[in-house]
Amino acid sequence: MPYLLLLINILLLVGGQWCWKLALQGKTLSSVQDVITLLINPLFLSGVGMYGVGTVFYVIVLSKLPLSVAYPLQSLAYILGMFLAWLVFKESITTYQWIGILLIISGAIFIAKGSTM
Repeated sequence: MPYLLLLINILLLVGGQWCWKLALQGKTLSSVQDVITLLINPLFLSGVGMYGVGTVFYVIVLSKLPLSVAYPLQSLAYILGMFLAWLVFKESITTYQWIGILLIISGAIFIAKGSTM
C-alpha cells in the first residue's frame, strides 16, 4: 500500500510539472507582470494544487516507509518526467540521458528490494 501511495505522489508531482510547462509554453518571464500573469494562470494553479495534494500523499508515505526508501524511489518521477518531455513536448533525450534513466531504474529496484518493509 505505501508503494501505491508513493506512485500516486510521483504521478501528482509529474502532473504538476506538466501543468507548469504547459502554462509557460511560448512565454518568457522578463517582468513582474509576466510573473503575476503566470501566477494566476489556471494551468499554473493546477500544478500548484497537484504539488500540494502530492505532498499530502508523501507525508502519508513517510509515515509508512523509511525516508531512506521513500526519498530515493521518488527519483522515478525524473524518469516519468523525461518520458513526458520526450513524448508530449518532443524534447530530445541523449544517449547519456537514456543511460541515466537505466541507472535510476536500477537504483530504484535495488532500493525497493533492499527495503526491510
